[in-house]
Amino acid sequence: GIVLAIAWPLSLVYDDHRLIWLLFALAAAPASRGLISPRTVEYAIKFNYLPSLTMDVAGKCTALAASVSVAWFTGSYWSIAVATIASPVTMLILSYCFAPYRPAFSLKEWRTFESYLRASTAAQLVAAVVWQMDQLLLGRFVSRSDLGQFSMASNLAVLPLQVLVNQITSPLTVAFSAVKQDPDRLRAAYHKSAVGIMTIGLPILVWVSVNSDAIVRLVIGQKWLEAAPILHWLALGIIPSLFVGPLMPLATTLNRTVAFFRLNLAELCLKTPLMLVAIAHYGIAGVIAVRLVTATAVAGYAMYMVRGFIGLSLRGQLLGPWRAAASVAIATAAMIGAQHAISDANDMLSVAVKLAAVSVSGAICYWGTMFVLWSAAGRPDGLEDHIVKVVGGYWRRIHA
Repeated sequence: GIVLAIAWPLSLVYDDHRLIWLLFALAAAPASRGLISPRTVEYAIKFNYLPSLTMDVAGKCTALAASVSVAWFTGSYWSIAVATIASPVTMLILSYCFAPYRPAFSLKEWRTFESYLRASTAAQLVAAVVWQMDQLLLGRFVSRSDLGQFSMASNLAVLPLQVLVNQITSPLTVAFSAVKQDPDRLRAAYHKSAVGIMTIGLPILVWVSVNSDAIVRLVIGQKWLEAAPILHWLALGIIPSLFVGPLMPLATTLNRTVAFFRLNLAELCLKTPLMLVAIAHYGIAGVIAVRLVTATAVAGYAMYMVRGFIGLSLRGQLLGPWRAAASVAIATAAMIGAQHAISDANDMLSVAVKLAAVSVSGAICYWGTMFVLWSAAGRPDGLEDHIVKVVGGYWRRIHA
């Protein structure tokens, strides 16, 4: 309803009447996400994520097919809108196939959820403003072409988090809830999950940053090359958030959701004045710099929150993923060396081959160094230990 109400005023602000019908249509996307069957949480409680995976993959495939079809036959920007709408609508339909539920309006349990809903709604509202602020402001100060380059680079930068890291954090609320009565186990569980998220997310974001040129060429084409340097820095700007990746499920478990609002409000207060000055004087480069600064500051504030919640020291949070950080440094040097060793590629096949060679060299150096450092540290409990057990189990089955 709010989106429909502001559609016409926004079309005047940006002097583009197409925004009216576009916003009318796009409002269906968040509405569909909000109407997904609440009974799907029963699968999460049982650690059964197959329905969630099926819904997600089906939604993405439907969006891809629909958007490509519209783009192919019409050549219209509506193909992007169709993709945005098709995915959540498909997930909405499938959610009621997996978890049948007949909605009924009731305020019977209002007091149980009142504080949570108030805090989470306020936090989401501020977070939405913070997340979209740079693109909304850039739309007034830079050309549409430059805005498109920045928007595409921003979408590519967050893709690894959406595909991998967000899926890792999904079960953590259930896992933390199982040990929340034991402070020591909860602290250990948070620390282990934070290190695990960093171990997986850090090399992926650094890989995107180092290979931004090749990724842009392969994924979206030669005409988007101006987005490559933007992608390089935006990917690095996401790294500070990995240090506090499990904060949201932790705060939800402890019923401290007001922390989201405080965190997002602090980011809004810091980011707004910096963003206005940066965009006015430096354009996209200024936006990137502000993102790096605010991400670091917000991550630091979030670490203080974690220390207050469970008593995990700042030193422990910063130095916990030291093996991942050291391994990434060596892998980065290997990837840069491989890039210089391989001749420049012009056609798509050559770019793909070069990217594959660089990626393989980086992966070998990263995981090789990780396991060497893990062994040198006495093989502590963590992601490496889990990988060894899983691989060892498969090997014993094959050998048997």
